[in-house]
Amino acid sequence: MRILAVIFLIIVSLLIIDEVISCEIATISAYTDIETCSNCITASGDKPFIGGVACPRSIPLGKKVMINGTIFQCSDRTNLRYNGRYDIFFGYGIDAYNKAIIFGKRNLLVCL
Repeated sequence: MRILAVIFLIIVSLLIIDEVISCEIATISAYTDIETCSNCITASGDKPFIGGVACPRSIPLGKKVMINGTIFQCSDRTNLRYNGRYDIFFGYGIDAYNKAIIFGKRNLLVCL
């Protein structure tokens, strides 16, 4: 039953994304204002926000991506040495930082 629910969520999420090009397993990490800075601006010109993700440079800013069934907006760029990786913004403050540390680095399904 749980597998059917996950498949259903993925299908519904895919319908939300304008146009699905491909899916792949990619390395996903998490970040907060504590590792970066509280006054930083993303590559899209906005402050980091929950629901935003730093994407590889090949993905246009503003593009919606689905990571493990959750929709994110590509609002920032990963460092060149981590190109190909996605970095989810987890929020501001120590609680978000602790959640990001627990999240760590994972290999998850990403659909564009």
